[in-house]
Amino acid sequence: MGLHCIKWYIIERNFVLYTSKMTLQEFYNQLDFTASLVFALPEGRLVPAHFHITEVGQIDRFFVDCGGTVRKESAVNLQMYTAQDFDHRLTVPKLKSIIEMSIQQLQLRGDSELRVEYQGATIEVYGLSHNGYQFMLQPLQTDCLAKDKCGIPDNQPKRLCRHPVHLVLVAVNGYSMALCKASEPPTIGSVSPVFLRSTVSLVPDLG
Repeated sequence: MGLHCIKWYIIERNFVLYTSKMTLQEFYNQLDFTASLVFALPEGRLVPAHFHITEVGQIDRFFVDCGGTVRKESAVNLQMYTAQDFDHRLTVPKLKSIIEMSIQQLQLRGDSELRVEYQGATIEVYGLSHNGYQFMLQPLQTDCLAKDKCGIPDNQPKRLCRHPVHLVLVAVNGYSMALCKASEPPTIGSVSPVFLRSTVSLVPDLG
């Protein structure tokens, strides 16, 4: 019996909940279900409503980890800025137009993970998720990428996967309506809402 990695996608009627860090494409799609832009810091305090998005860019890291492996990472960065113009409000259509212009001019990849810069005691950098009501700035963690060579125990569970399997749970007004297996995740436009990306779990081969 083989093993599959299961990715769950929950399709909601009115909004989409992203429990893991969002990509640029996921953020853009979520804006279609967003009436007003609300961002919360990890401690629960809200970013002031008069914030600006002053930069959209791609950040590339080219580095050597502590085990001697050369690595490359890319992320799309949004810079948030607040000034004294307290009546300013960034609208959803305006933010979408900023993202569209940035994608066109910088050739940004939709599957790049988002980073958000916000001014705290210094320039703080966060990931981004959505809790169904508002966007959440997520703390980032440092890590050792060569634990086996550094003698550091890796507490993350190992994933023994042959092929990914995508299960789509369709819900209307909070009630589960159908569960089906798909060879690929639901594509934007294939259903009227977009999808929830949840955790990956390991289950027996479904055949």
